[in-house]
Amino acid sequence: MVGYLYIDSKSVGEINFQVIDESMGAIGGVLLPNLAYEVYRNKIQNLCEVNGIANVTDFNFKIILHNNITINPMGGIGVTDMPGFEEIYVESAGISADIINMIRSKE
Repeated sequence: MVGYLYIDSKSVGEINFQVIDESMGAIGGVLLPNLAYEVYRNKIQNLCEVNGIANVTDFNFKIILHNNITINPMGGIGVTDMPGFEEIYVESAGISADIINMIRSKE
């Protein structure tokens, strides 16, 4: 299912989410960044080098699905963007079973 990653009120890219661990209410997917992502890229990459991931304690990440449903994950949202790698991965956990089932039905 397509969703959009926001930092504050700015959309920074699109993700085709898949359920990666149903028991943990976890989804993930590769971010297709837009131009707004470039403002944050260096800081996200620096955090990934130090911590392995940038998460909601570093940025005000938000995920909105294509049907305008905002996900409120209990386990947070993380972005992995390591320098030298092309792939930017977004993951989130602690998502309600209803949302997980909706995403699973669109895979």
